[in-house]
Amino acid sequence: MSDSRASQIATSSIPENYYGVKGWLLFFVISMTILSPLYNVYELIQISALGSSSELEVVSGIIFFAIIISEIIAIVSTVHIFKKNPKGIKLAKAYLLFWIAVSFLLLIVPLIGFVSIIRNSIVAFIWLKYFNKSKRVKATFNF
Repeated sequence: MSDSRASQIATSSIPENYYGVKGWLLFFVISMTILSPLYNVYELIQISALGSSSELEVVSGIIFFAIIISEIIAIVSTVHIFKKNPKGIKLAKAYLLFWIAVSFLLLIVPLIGFVSIIRNSIVAFIWLKYFNKSKRVKATFNF
């Protein structure tokens, strides 16, 4: 740990053991880069099992491109998070909001879109609250 970082921790009210990419922050990074893409691929398989229609093909295409775009955001965010650069948290927030926006596009098939909006909104709300209240995020990224 650098001397400037040690002095920042010493002057803050947050204990030093909160510094670093550990705990829930590490879980978020793993979720964003590994678990979420796996779930989205599972969702694509489930949609393809529903049959073949133009609406389902559009939804599959949206999800496929959203996976690619979100993975780019997730990888860049993860690099910044592990470098302890605040841009990582900003990109992580953008990642969450991106999936809410994708959910609205999925309203082409109302049931899929509605469920997606609810799920992604709840997940985003929980993680955005975490980023804003977490002692670890504050200690690691000087928020």
